[in-house]
Amino acid sequence: MLDWAYWLQYWYIFPVAMAICLIVCTVGIEGAVLFVPFFTLVFPLLIAPLEPVQAVAIGLITEVFGFASALIAWWRAGLIDTKIAQRSAYLSIPFALAGGFVSYYLPSVALLLLVGLAMIVIGLPLWQFQMEAALDDPPSAGELHRSAVVEQHRVCDRWGREYLYAYREDMRRWAVVGFGGLFEGLVGFGIGVLGVADLILRKIPVRVAIGTSHAIIAVTAVAAAVPHVYEVAVAGREIPWNVLAMTIPAVTIMAQASSYVAGYLPQELMKKLIAALLMVLGFVTIGRGVYLIIR
Repeated sequence: MLDWAYWLQYWYIFPVAMAICLIVCTVGIEGAVLFVPFFTLVFPLLIAPLEPVQAVAIGLITEVFGFASALIAWWRAGLIDTKIAQRSAYLSIPFALAGGFVSYYLPSVALLLLVGLAMIVIGLPLWQFQMEAALDDPPSAGELHRSAVVEQHRVCDRWGREYLYAYREDMRRWAVVGFGGLFEGLVGFGIGVLGVADLILRKIPVRVAIGTSHAIIAVTAVAAAVPHVYEVAVAGREIPWNVLAMTIPAVTIMAQASSYVAGYLPQELMKKLIAALLMVLGFVTIGRGVYLIIR
């Protein structure tokens, strides 16, 4: 007989998960960046403490379902650059797998401090960065030539807006994707917060950067979650399934709304929201690391 008292014990997490999902999917960063702090800092105050690695596992498994749903929505909106997403995934997936397995054997304090600092370092210039041309307008031929890029990309969304922009693969992009993939597995986030900021700083239109980030996060999160699922299924590590019973349906439903919200928000406002969220979460993440040190 189904134990409804167990599965509905944390019913109030359902609306919390919906709110978190709408925020992160609209700006193109992984859900774990908010879920992990929630389950590490807030959840223990309400119920009982979770181990940091449990919080990461919950955040990643929830994220897989949320971004799978969001990927469909943003694909239908026509806001994913598949070439950029595919190239990034080739590098992020193996790093995410490695990070997931290593996360069970390394202390997370130093990693949390490093990721928090990285988010602040990227968020600050992103907040100050001003695009030279109107964000919905394609760059001129002269601008494309001066940028010395390898490729010119074109994306057209379902609202009929056309985005023409230049893109170049370089060592900085590889470093961002590799570092982000590694930390996706280690602490549950990284490829989204770092990757979307890097694309915007490269003058990729904000909506396209966010949509492309959804595709990269979706496949990287699956890779990052594999080691955690293995530890639960094979190594017998415990995970609160009744929490996932609330978060998974919430994010699957709400992720569908994100592309519609982003389609109507001004891109400059979205850029500011991403930068502000990065900096705030950077300080929160550093606070988590300090909390683990002094507790």
